[in-house]
Amino acid sequence: VAAASARAGLRSTDPARVRQAALDYLVIPAFYAADAPYLAGAALIESADALERLGESSPARALRAELERNAPSHPALATTKDAP
Repeated sequence: VAAASARAGLRSTDPARVRQAALDYLVIPAFYAADAPYLAGAALIESADALERLGESSPARALRAELERNAPSHPALATTKDAP
């Protein structure tokens, strides 16, 4: 449910909905990181991308850094190597 809500929020042009989408994605790693590490990592990157859209690059970098620390070989990192 969190992922579906977040995906819908990412399609919005309303900054408040995009910010809520970023928060919705963070529910996934918070509750399911141990059981679904791939999904948790993908959710971190989606949240980081949403924050970047809002111009919040510092928290976006922190989320990417968390994934790099905890899962350095996660495939989602390959799509973000050129990100700020």
